[in-house]
Amino acid sequence: MINVSIVPLWHQHRQNRIFKPKKEKAIFEAFTRWRDVARSEGFALNTDDILPPRDADAIWFIDLPRTRELFNQAVYPPRDSSKKLILQALESPILSRSTHQPANYTPFDYLLTYNKTQCHTPSHFHYRIPNYLKPESNGHSFSDRKCMVMINSNRMEGWLAASKVGTRKFAGLRKVFNGWKLSLREIIVPDQQELYSWRRKFTREADRLFPSELDVYGHGWNGESIIWLPWPRPKPYRCANHDLLEDPQRMKVFAQKIPATSRYRFGVAVENYRGSKGYISEKIFDVMRSGSVPVYLGEESISEFIPSGAFVDVRHFPNHRSLLQYLTQCPEPEWREMRDAGQAFLSSPQANQFGISQFVDTAMSVLRKI
Repeated sequence: MINVSIVPLWHQHRQNRIFKPKKEKAIFEAFTRWRDVARSEGFALNTDDILPPRDADAIWFIDLPRTRELFNQAVYPPRDSSKKLILQALESPILSRSTHQPANYTPFDYLLTYNKTQCHTPSHFHYRIPNYLKPESNGHSFSDRKCMVMINSNRMEGWLAASKVGTRKFAGLRKVFNGWKLSLREIIVPDQQELYSWRRKFTREADRLFPSELDVYGHGWNGESIIWLPWPRPKPYRCANHDLLEDPQRMKVFAQKIPATSRYRFGVAVENYRGSKGYISEKIFDVMRSGSVPVYLGEESISEFIPSGAFVDVRHFPNHRSLLQYLTQCPEPEWREMRDAGQAFLSSPQANQFGISQFVDTAMSVLRKI
C-alpha cells in the first residue's frame, strides 16, 4: 500500500473531513470518490494530522500552505527523492495567490491545476473544479419568482483584509509576507482582479434603484466590519436577509442554496476573481441547477465552456444600473429561453468536463505516476 498524506489549506478539512460528502459542496464528494478508487489501486489517502507527512510515501498539498515555514515543517527532515510532492491548485487566485506563482513550484514533482496555460510539461496535469450537474429545480413559475438573489459572504481582499468578518487579524499582510514568492505587482496591489468590491457596488446600486428586487444572503452585509480596522463601520445593506439561517453558521446558508435560488428568476453568480486562469467555481452551476438564470462575471473565456445563451454576461452591460434595469425588465420568453439553455447544457456531454469523474480520473493519473 502506498501512503499519501493530504495537506489541506483549511484546518476544517483535516481529520479526514475532506473525504466526507456534503450535499452543498461537490469537491467533498469528488475527494471521497477519489479516495475509494485510490484504495482499490493500492493507495491509502489520509489527511496530514492522521498520516504525518514524514511517514508517507507521497505528500499531496491542496494549495500551498499559508507560509513557507509551514511547508518546510511538513517536508522536514529533508526528504529522499523517492518521496514525491504534489501540488493541487484549488482555491481561487485571489485567495491563494502564491499557489499560482510558477516560481513556487520548484519543490514539487507534480502539479494539478485548473490553469491550462501552466500545463506545458508531462508533470503538469489539467483538471476542472468538480461540480454537481444534476438539475434540482422545484418548478416555480416565472410569475412566482422574485427577481434576483445573491448568496455570498461580503469580504475584503488586499491590505485591509481581515481573516473573517468582524475580526482584527491582518490577513492581507500575511498573504504577502509569508515566505512564498510573489510578483512585485502583486506585492504592491494584492487585491488586483478581485470581485468582492463588484458585489458591494452592485448591491448598493440595487438598494438605491430597486430596493425590493434583490435579496442577499451571507455574512458581512448587515454592518459588520469586513476590514481589520475598527472603523469605519459600513452601512448595512437593505437587501440583506437572515431568514435562510436557522443559526449563524456559514454552511447553513449554502446547504439551502439550491432551494433558495429556485425562488428567483436570476441568481448572481459572480466569481471572487476575474481573469483567464480557468477558475470556474460552483457558482454558475448552482444557479442553473436551481432552475434560475445565472448572472455571471469571472472567467474571461466562460463562453468557450458554457453556451452564452445560458447566462447573463455582465460584460455586456456598461454599468450596474443598466444591468439591474435589464434584470428587472427581462420578459418571460427571453428569460425562459436562457433558463432552458442552461438546463440543456447540464444534461449535455459538454458539461461532463466539469463533473466529479473528470477530477477523479485526473487525480488518479497523478497517483499512478508515483
